[in-house]
Amino acid sequence: MDVEAIVAAKDFTSDSRLFWEGLGLPISDKQRTESVVAFEKNFRDQISTNGIPDYRDVKYTFKQRQQLHDNFVVLTLDCLWPDGSTVEMKLPALKVGSEWKAVLAPGYDHL
Repeated sequence: MDVEAIVAAKDFTSDSRLFWEGLGLPISDKQRTESVVAFEKNFRDQISTNGIPDYRDVKYTFKQRQQLHDNFVVLTLDCLWPDGSTVEMKLPALKVGSEWKAVLAPGYDHL
């Protein structure tokens, strides 16, 4: 798998903004820039340490699409893992330009 393609599918700027908004704290432009860099570094470190998750054998069905804003949706999926366990995941996605990107939003799952 291509790590750079996985990183490109993420939106660390939105992850950072949502994180700080979720805390309700003011943030300077410098802090915002530094947190975007930190979010990407943490993501890359996680992939380096744990490897790239392999979801090829996971079977899923879309259960619900909740449109919270024109550019923000939460997808609910029922997932069946190869070991027989199941989980319902709520995955937030933000439209950035013409693309939908998975984002970290407080209270939701993430890949």
